[in-house]
Amino acid sequence: MLFRSNAALNCLSGLLYPEREEMCLDTILTWSNTETGPCIVPEKDDDVDLLDKLQPKPNKNQEQNNDKDIQIVREDLIRFFLHRGCLLDRFEYLLYSKTEYLTIFGLINMLKILIRIGRHSPDHLVKEQRILDYFVEHHLQLNLNTVSESKRTQKMEGVPSQLFLKLLRILISSSKANAATVMQKYEAPIFSSIEVNLSCSDTLLQVVPQIEVLIQQSMLLWMASVSSGYGVERFFAFTPVTLKFFNLYLAKPLLNTFDLNHFALNVALLLKCLQALPISALEPQIRQYSRLIDEFVVRHYSVLEAKHLEDQIDLVRV
Repeated sequence: MLFRSNAALNCLSGLLYPEREEMCLDTILTWSNTETGPCIVPEKDDDVDLLDKLQPKPNKNQEQNNDKDIQIVREDLIRFFLHRGCLLDRFEYLLYSKTEYLTIFGLINMLKILIRIGRHSPDHLVKEQRILDYFVEHHLQLNLNTVSESKRTQKMEGVPSQLFLKLLRILISSSKANAATVMQKYEAPIFSSIEVNLSCSDTLLQVVPQIEVLIQQSMLLWMASVSSGYGVERFFAFTPVTLKFFNLYLAKPLLNTFDLNHFALNVALLLKCLQALPISALEPQIRQYSRLIDEFVVRHYSVLEAKHLEDQIDLVRV
């Protein structure tokens, strides 16, 4: 059962989660663009609902019904598994009744499948709160005490958390209604997790190779939440930690790719919050950030000549 469950998840993930397409979608979703990207639902044929084709017709034999299954698979694979394969019910059963059969790799593949379902049918997934409940409880943030001693598994620690943060961001960005549903139940644990991830120590960074991606996903989720009307006030309560990062990057003689991305994410998040709140209420924070951003630009001008980064910083100055 252990082998079969994880092998099945691996197979289905390979079928539904094209790595290169997701990489492209994640590239489109940069720190300056928090939209989730295009919906992956295929266009319907002659405006006929694909599910209608699944309903058995009178006087039709089994072979004809099987032909309809093949047709729906060809036209919309994810919808086929959702409605004909009862995929979410099967995931819920594994998570709550057969957890011992799921390895960390099985969980990663399950989350990849859920991400594709979230892009395809977010309304459907938001209703499956028992699945979301499980991942909120177990994988919303990384617990250093649970990091495996196995070097092979250790490389994957943090991946379930970062994938779940990505899934939450996709659901929140899909519509105002879905954002309200998710935040009504999970706002407190979501932002608690984000703050823990962004405040992570150097020790955690050394133990878990994936922590940089976890930090980036936390920032992107925060920006998506602000775009939907949540978490603005938390940013300014988190100002001391953010200012610490700005001062850290001012002090570093050389910046790597993560440093630049992290700085850009902080600037973009600040911009989102400035757009969401009246300027008069933010004057003290604006003065602090403005001074640090200007110093950063002067110190690292040679690496900031890229047009997209200049534009983003100019917006914050205005």
